[in-house]
Amino acid sequence: MVAVPLGKKRTFPDSDCVYNPPLVGFPMGTRTRHHVVPSPVGRGDEGRGQVTLLQRLRHDLLSAKFPRALLAACTVTAVLVLYCFAISGIIFNGPLHPFAAEGAGMLLFGAAVFCLVVGLSSGYGGALAAPQDASAVVLGTMAATVAAGTDHAPATTAFMTMTALLIVSSLVTGLSFVAIGHFRLSNLLRFIPFPVTAGFIAGVGWTLSVAAVALMSGMALDWETLPRFLDAERLWKWGPGVAYGLVLFVAMRRTNSIAVLFGSLVAFTLLFHLVLLLAGLSVEDAKAAGLMLSGKSQSGLWPTFGPSDFAHVNWEVVVDLLPEVFAVVMITLLYLLVCIHGLELSTGVKVDLDREFRAAGFAGMIAGMGGSGPGGHAIVLSYASWKLGADTPWTGLLTFLGLGLTLYVGGTTLDLVPMSVIGGFLFFLGVDLLHDWLIAIRRRLDWMVYGVVVLITLSIAFVGFVEGIVVGLFVAFVLFAVRISQMELVEASLTGRDLRSHKVRPVPHEAILNERGERIRIFRLRGYVFFGSIHRLTDRLEQPLGESPPPSFIVLDCAAVLGFDYSSTRVLCLYLLNACSHGVKLVICAAPSGFRLAMTRDLPTGAEGNLRFESDLDRALEWCEDASIVAYSSDETNTAESRGALLDRVAPDLEEHLDRQVVFEELLDRLEPWLERRQYDVGDWLGTPGRPETAIHLLVAGRATVVDTGGKRLFQCGVGDAIGHRGVFRAHRAMAAVVADEPCVTMVLGARNQRLLEATEPELSLKFYRYLITDGGCDLPVLTPRALPSSLRDTY
Repeated sequence: MVAVPLGKKRTFPDSDCVYNPPLVGFPMGTRTRHHVVPSPVGRGDEGRGQVTLLQRLRHDLLSAKFPRALLAACTVTAVLVLYCFAISGIIFNGPLHPFAAEGAGMLLFGAAVFCLVVGLSSGYGGALAAPQDASAVVLGTMAATVAAGTDHAPATTAFMTMTALLIVSSLVTGLSFVAIGHFRLSNLLRFIPFPVTAGFIAGVGWTLSVAAVALMSGMALDWETLPRFLDAERLWKWGPGVAYGLVLFVAMRRTNSIAVLFGSLVAFTLLFHLVLLLAGLSVEDAKAAGLMLSGKSQSGLWPTFGPSDFAHVNWEVVVDLLPEVFAVVMITLLYLLVCIHGLELSTGVKVDLDREFRAAGFAGMIAGMGGSGPGGHAIVLSYASWKLGADTPWTGLLTFLGLGLTLYVGGTTLDLVPMSVIGGFLFFLGVDLLHDWLIAIRRRLDWMVYGVVVLITLSIAFVGFVEGIVVGLFVAFVLFAVRISQMELVEASLTGRDLRSHKVRPVPHEAILNERGERIRIFRLRGYVFFGSIHRLTDRLEQPLGESPPPSFIVLDCAAVLGFDYSSTRVLCLYLLNACSHGVKLVICAAPSGFRLAMTRDLPTGAEGNLRFESDLDRALEWCEDASIVAYSSDETNTAESRGALLDRVAPDLEEHLDRQVVFEELLDRLEPWLERRQYDVGDWLGTPGRPETAIHLLVAGRATVVDTGGKRLFQCGVGDAIGHRGVFRAHRAMAAVVADEPCVTMVLGARNQRLLEATEPELSLKFYRYLITDGGCDLPVLTPRALPSSLRDTY
């Protein structure tokens, strides 16, 4: 059944389009209901996973869902019968039209199998499936090739060759779906660009509309035959059907009700026979004039062929049409994705996409053995069962029985269906797809994306489906590359004054870095660096090289970079040579794996000294700062006067630093009775992450670094810092470790001595706490159980 998108103004999660046109054929109200019933026999996988299929069927048989499923099955059976006859006319067109009734029987068999297998194995109760009209349109384009290849052969050869194509298409599509579901590849398919999908579906709508007119008129519609369609002899054949399709389109847009759809089909059929009666024409006269459906199936509609009939197949024609078969697979795949996604949106039931692919794949292979074309979930029918409260496997099972009865009774009654009803219904489906996927989405897309949709639609309409697929994918990926190349890779541009490393430095060194910090340029990158964006990046990096004086270091922070392609590394190597000529060193930190090897491999000999790699931005800044301090100290152009000026600038900071040290030493002297001395070698931990910390470490000698659980440096502590001062107020668990960078000495104030200090020396306690809050606090991040490393969670 046609895959029509659901809902209004809904967002496609796998694309940047926010359009989702309204459902065709069934009322939805202003908002869809999103809920999942958690009972064992609920609507989604949540319930289906708790009971067996037999238990589910037994439970629903005794509930109110069974009569609702019976009502839904009767309605769906009637719609599917007409639908299969309609798309049979699309597939068996032109010289193959006399076999349309036989084709309808094979498609009805396929619809019965799809409803049974998908209904019983889908993760959504009440799911229904059928052969797809989109794939039927592509198969219909092969009819002319089949007719030409079997022109001088018996009529049975043409029919069996087309049947073989249907079987091959269904088997290949079914095997592809089963493989996708088995290897759990369905999520990869969600990355198909939205304009490609929209263009394909709009192209199907155009082809479906043209095919409907050709079916009713009995003549192919092209530029040469277009003037003849206005002749009175042709106009009265296709005119009523087109008018009926347009009226049905307007009515469904206003009412959106299945009763309108079904009632219009019955009313137009009765009106047609009333006109025949008033005109004095018999049914046989109408069949002879091409106004009625005709065929050879006067008893049973299926089976229409046997094993011996395959001897009549022209396999050369089948092999020549294999590229079109793969186009059928692609179209069916896209439609299935749209159908399942729309079913999730309309019902609120989350389904397992891999499971649905397996269900559709197995059903397609079984249906294909009976001559049916490929298909999958029918979103309109599945939503109808949900709307009627028939979300149970009984719906698919009863629909299977109804279609089976139709196949057994035969096509005598169905031969009374007018061609204008079938063609008008097909024309309605085509116009509806064109409106939803070509006209209505214009308001939601920018002109470039919409241009891709139009281009694909025109390619399919005037060239072919295979060519449309190739054009669509090519243009979509080119557009994607252009847009990615226009994205700004530089997230932020900073200098050494704006951002410092966490290393503790003497006051004079801080002053040097304040003076020379502008010579450290930091560029934070984000995204994927490839051939389309690397040149814009290097143009941005070359701007500081023209300054006077030029920077000493260019730092590239690649922590948010997804990757580099080979061409980008080559261009960066050329940029490095240019930077070398200006005396600039390039520092790259947090580069993706493999990038360092690619850069060093492509770098010319002698340029290695101007390139440095660091693990993170903090280490890169530390290296640049150390190099800047060494360069300042060894710079012979710095006169005594300039060094004296530097000393004058740092004098207030030095005085403040010395005052802090005096306060710290005074506190140590007065706190000595309550403190415990501890010594640590290089690499020792000052405490253990994940364990309650109630002690305060006062660092009196050496330096220590605070690192997180991943080993990244958070900051550095020096003499006069109090590590873990949060323990003064409450016990906590630190998510960071303190590691000694050099031999360290700490004076530790434990929880017991802290309480004694507060009780005996309240004034000293307040002075100590004031120092922690204003000057000496070196707090550690608090560790939650989820943030703990796995090796420490039991300890926590």
